[in-house]
Amino acid sequence: MGSRGLGEVGGLLLGSVGARLGTEAACPVVVVRGPGTPRGPVVVGIAGHIAGHGESEALLAFAFPYAARTANALTLAHVSADGSADPSRSALTERTLALWRERLPAVTIVQESLTGHPGKALMRAASQASLLVVGSHHRHELSALMHGSVSQAVLHHAACPVAIIQQTS
Repeated sequence: MGSRGLGEVGGLLLGSVGARLGTEAACPVVVVRGPGTPRGPVVVGIAGHIAGHGESEALLAFAFPYAARTANALTLAHVSADGSADPSRSALTERTLALWRERLPAVTIVQESLTGHPGKALMRAASQASLLVVGSHHRHELSALMHGSVSQAVLHHAACPVAIIQQTS
């Protein structure tokens, strides 16, 4: 879906359809905020030591085929606010990646460790991306706003299209 660029406050006051779908839809939602970089990487936000296997798998199940179709690299951006964003400590195991490498061997995988506010760190990592893929745990826009949702932050401010994958918890 497209975005009218209302920004966080305008979208909140006017009831942004993209923001609402991003928190409530049962299927992946892609909001196109800007042109992105067609040959840029597909950046996947992995929440460091917090993400569980199922959460990471849902993000990868969306991002890997997209990267394969567009012949773009896949950047796994491991994020933590406290500086512990170490890919080797993530729930995203080497075994999980090996399965995806076997399924889609043409996809180049890059792993990055990011620190700082997760939303801001992901937006920096995706500044030249073709797509940013993140998960959402919130089932309502108000809950997402009150709990500082990373998916809502990137949805409102990322310079590239954003895919929000609803996570079950």
